[in-house]
Amino acid sequence: MNGNENTSPQDEQRWTALFFPYRESVCRYLYTKTRDRDLAEDLTQETYAKAWTNREKYQEEGRPQAYLFRIAERCFLDFYRKRKASLNLEETFESMNSRTQTESPAQVAEGAEEARKLRETLDCLSPPQRRILTLRYFSQLKFAEIADILDMPLNTVLSHARRGLLELRVRLGEAEK
Repeated sequence: MNGNENTSPQDEQRWTALFFPYRESVCRYLYTKTRDRDLAEDLTQETYAKAWTNREKYQEEGRPQAYLFRIAERCFLDFYRKRKASLNLEETFESMNSRTQTESPAQVAEGAEEARKLRETLDCLSPPQRRILTLRYFSQLKFAEIADILDMPLNTVLSHARRGLLELRVRLGEAEK
């Protein structure tokens, strides 16, 4: 963070204390969307740079995490719009739920197969459903926070989540048969 003549050391410390605890969850969220650790780190850095640059606009309402995720979502979308790349929201469970050293090769293989099935199934969902379920289950956010991040009405978020979960259950149920 670059201090300027308008920012006191106390302001920097307050900002850091308010936003820094969410850095890992923001990075994890961006990784779920990009599946590229370096890119997720870059986008996380960009998120924090934008949050710092616009710190005067932030109104403290007890939702710094939602504020950061909204910026992260915009950074992600801007990145892909600029490069005209297709959105790829796949995520592997291996990276999100670190495997312990005690797992057998068979358990690791089974987990990888489950992750593959989930990735394929997530690809069948609409983009809003994927985004909402990713935020909810990979970033552990509440639906109200997701609504803030995506700038959607809460009922819309809830209905997308419900339809997405129903679709996942049907498709994953079919895969087990």
